[in-house]
Amino acid sequence: MTGTGGFTIEAIMSGRNAIGMDLDEEMIQGAKMNLEWAGSESNPFVLGDATDIKATLSDEVHSFSGVVLDPPYGRNSQGSMDHHALLQHTLASAREVVDGGLVLILPSEPRAEHLNHPLERSERPPLKHYAWETIEEMLNEAGWHYENAWYVSVHRSLGRVIVYATSAPQD
Repeated sequence: MTGTGGFTIEAIMSGRNAIGMDLDEEMIQGAKMNLEWAGSESNPFVLGDATDIKATLSDEVHSFSGVVLDPPYGRNSQGSMDHHALLQHTLASAREVVDGGLVLILPSEPRAEHLNHPLERSERPPLKHYAWETIEEMLNEAGWHYENAWYVSVHRSLGRVIVYATSAPQD
C-alpha cells in the first residue's frame, strides 16, 4: 500500500529506516522514481502483499517499531478484497511484525472546522467505509489498542482521520 511512496520517502529523507510495500509493480516503480527525485539513491520499496507482510519480508526484517497504513479507497481501490477484508487482514499482518505504534489513515466526511487537538468521541467525523465501532473492533481483534485520532482537512469533499494505536500486549 505504499502507493506513490510519500510516507516511505519522508521516513528515508529524515534518516529513518523504512520499507514501502505494494502489490502493484507500477506503483513500486513510481515510488522509486519519486524517491530518486527527492534526492535519495536508496531503494526501500518492495513488491509484496500488505496482508501477509511476514511472508514477503521473511528473510529481511524480523520486526518494526511502527507502521503507517493508508489503505486504498475511491475509484482506484478496486482490488480482489473489499475494504473491510483488506483492512482487517492488513491490521493483523502488521501486528505480526510491529511491536510499537500504528498510524492508520482513513478517508472521512469533510468538516468545516479545523481541529488541532485529539478528537473526542463526539467530534469524530463519519468515516467513508466504516463505522467508528467497526474500526475499534478491528483494531482490538488484530491486537492493537486504540489511543487517539486527529482530523485533517483535505478539500471540500474529503477529510482524513489519522488514527493512532499501539500494540496490545500479546499472550
